Amino acid sequence: MHNKIIGNKFEKDVVKKLSSLGYWATLLNPNNFTGSQPRRYYSCKR
Repeated sequence: MHNKIIGNKFEKDVVKKLSSLGYWATLLNPNNFTGSQPRRYYSCKR
């Protein structure tokens, strides 16, 4: 498995876990044209 696939799965699992703990969580998609790697998910407590 490639690192990108592993990383994407991990990020989705983190968001699901945070949501189940009462956090609002969402995945962020980087802008393809900038080539940047920003924080891939965001969460905050309700």
